[in-house]
Amino acid sequence: MADETALPPGCEVLLIEDDSALRRRLSASLRAFGATVTEAGDLASARGHLAAARFDFALLDLHLPDGEGLALLRSGAFSENTTVVVMTAFGG
Repeated sequence: MADETALPPGCEVLLIEDDSALRRRLSASLRAFGATVTEAGDLASARGHLAAARFDFALLDLHLPDGEGLALLRSGAFSENTTVVVMTAFGG
């Protein structure tokens, strides 16, 4: 029986989250599931990672210190094969 909590081998995840404590916890959880995780705390850093590599998945915080995470989606920064999950802890 396959492990339902494991990600596909070699799964590359870009985690874009400005809250460092939350980013560390999410990153540790994703790594425990078998992902290779690249972390970014702002849009500029995320753009650099996206220019250098392709990712299977991205977890994208909506509100970042240097702009809205949706700007990456609007600009077409992600590969067409990247599944993007937009997340926020912003209440309202």
